[in-house]
Amino acid sequence: MLRSSAALTILGALALAACATEAPTSKELTERDIDQFAIYHGSTVDQPHHDATVSMHVLYGGGWVSGSVCTGTLIFDRWILTAAHCTEGLRASDLVVQFGEDANQLNLAHLHTVDAVIEHPQYNSWTIENDIALLELSTAPTYADPVMPLPSSIGLTSADEGDTVDLAGFGFQHNGAYGELMHIEVAIDDVRSTEVEYDQGNGGNGTGGACNGDSGGPAFFERGGHTYVAGVTSYGDQNCTNFGVSTKVDAFEAFIEANTGELVEDQSGGGTPVTSTSFEVTGTLTTGAAEGWQYITLDAGEHELVLSGEAGTDFDLYFLHWNGSRWSVKRSSTSPDSEESLTLNVPIAGTFMAGVRSYSGSGDYTLTVTHPE
Repeated sequence: MLRSSAALTILGALALAACATEAPTSKELTERDIDQFAIYHGSTVDQPHHDATVSMHVLYGGGWVSGSVCTGTLIFDRWILTAAHCTEGLRASDLVVQFGEDANQLNLAHLHTVDAVIEHPQYNSWTIENDIALLELSTAPTYADPVMPLPSSIGLTSADEGDTVDLAGFGFQHNGAYGELMHIEVAIDDVRSTEVEYDQGNGGNGTGGACNGDSGGPAFFERGGHTYVAGVTSYGDQNCTNFGVSTKVDAFEAFIEANTGELVEDQSGGGTPVTSTSFEVTGTLTTGAAEGWQYITLDAGEHELVLSGEAGTDFDLYFLHWNGSRWSVKRSSTSPDSEESLTLNVPIAGTFMAGVRSYSGSGDYTLTVTHPE
């Protein structure tokens, strides 16, 4: 069943709960059109860690800003990790980065100038070795939370071959579109000392992966229940349909720490489990109406949302994140009935919302949410 995509936005003032254990706050929501469906054979981003992905732009005389030329990832409060071939020949004053899912529309609120460009001192543009660089931003962004680089102590090995990474970037799509933040999960094919290779198909249209413009972007990888930046998109075949290669981030831990002054840390906490809590709420919706239940978590971890509606209705389920200035839909479940569920491993604490919308029909619903404390 095809349906138009929708976002959920808050109406009225935002009243935040004081802690995770207080009762969730109900908010009226209204539908607003967004593009949910537009990296190569990828999908629109749907996880909080994707917010840390930035588009890189060249700043020309007269204040003119180019379209997106590369991708990067916020790894510390003011530090962007990217590829050295993206910064080659450019000064800090030549670059700006933008947070957000559409690099084709400049948003001054999420545009940041760059104070420093630091390429790896052994970067070789002929062999593409040591293809990694850092950008120091002039100001700390509020749009997204940083995603930690994968530490060398738990770095990628041949034992991870066959596991998946989540590539993200603003590059070309298979339909020719460009500048929209997309992602795709691909399997690790080969782990080398300083590089990681992925299988992107065998010619033709390929199976999907990184393409031109995705350079410098992240390969997110989950280890011990936490999401890290394990790779930096470096190179691949010219048609983006055979293979892709990322710089192996954990091999460059010393470079990152020495130049940022920050520690690359294992966030698993020695495997200590995160305490979870849950709540159950009920409501009534008519066709087109929506309602959201807001809550705060103090820890990263797994969120599980389960929705049940009356027979004969078609209710949809949404998971939203508040980034300090706006709500963003991170995942949705929109099958043509009223039994919906979502399970997400969210790498940050924060303010979240479980949203319910009636696609068709009127009736009661029950929503159960389990989340980190």
